[in-house]
Parts: sequence; structure tokens; C-alpha cells
Amino acid sequence: MSQNLSTGPGPELEWTGERCVPWTTDVEVVYEHFHRYMFASNLVFGRRVLDLACGEGYGAAMLASQASHVVAVDIDPVSIAHATATYPGENLSFREMDMLDLSGLSNIQFDVVVCFEAIEHVADQDRLLDEIHHVLAPGGVVIISTPDREIYRHHQEAANPFHVRELDQNELHDLLAVRFAHVRLWG
Repeated sequence: MSQNLSTGPGPELEWTGERCVPWTTDVEVVYEHFHRYMFASNLVFGRRVLDLACGEGYGAAMLASQASHVVAVDIDPVSIAHATATYPGENLSFREMDMLDLSGLSNIQFDVVVCFEAIEHVADQDRLLDEIHHVLAPGGVVIISTPDREIYRHHQEAANPFHVRELDQNELHDLLAVRFAHVRLWG
């Protein structure tokens, strides 16, 4: 299945080193982000999906190639405008929204919620998980990724200024296990 992952109208989105854009020359960053969406795409066929912190929108477009409907949210209005223009689709919508306040989606229940490389950007991670839990349909699936602090720090010369609260595997597991009955970690 072909997907439009070109730069499209994308030049207004600058590669800052944090928000992944498909046209960056940092191949490692692109690989790390794309493989998460490729994995999730195998789990969303025919399902209603919420993509939190969707950024540039390429991942939501990947999910929409399999899902019945994808709502993708990001707090950055420039990213949402870019994503909307670059990845049009009848089953894909982009909304400017803070993932810490999903009340604008309270009338929708999602079968799958993905949140890739974003939980470390918020201090109130409990609130984020409460918001996810609120919009998740019974029997729904949450797929979250975050850098493992213990591994990530060994590969970084300095602390990432965009990260507010990094987690190790045990902390992530414990945070998820409070709300979700079945938690599995992969790395």
C-alpha cells in the first residue's frame, strides 16, 4: 500500500532535533519513529484510533491506511495545519489539542490509542494516562513508547531539553499498571 510521506507542503516545519519530520537527514530518528507506527499499523485494522502528539502527521497517515478512522491531535497549530494539508483522507482528521485535555473528544471512544515519544514531554503523566483511559473503549488497546532513561542517557551527551520527566522500564510499567490490567513492555 502506497503512502504519501513526502515533504509535501512541509517546508514550514523545521527539523529541530526533537519533532520527527520524514525529510530529516537523521536516519536513526526517522527509523526509530517509523517502526513504531509500522508496528501499530498491524494492530489497527478496522478500528477507531487516536494518535496523541501526532506531530507532522506521517504516522497518523500510516495508521489511517488500515484503521476505520484516525483522529490525530497535537498541541502545535503549525504541525496540525501542515498535517491537514499534507495527508488528506476521509478517515483521517487532525485537531489542535493538548493531550492533557481530551475533553473535546469525550463523545468518542477509541479502540486504539497511540502515544509515541510524548509521555516524557509532560510532568503530569498521571493526568495523561487518565485522559487516555477516559477515551479508550472497553477492551481497547493503548500503545505507548518512550525512551528508556537508563539506555537513553548513555547515548546522549547532554540531557534532552525537551524532556520533562523521563522514565525507566520499571517506572513506565508501574505507571501503566495502575490503570490498565494487561501491561507488556517491549524494547
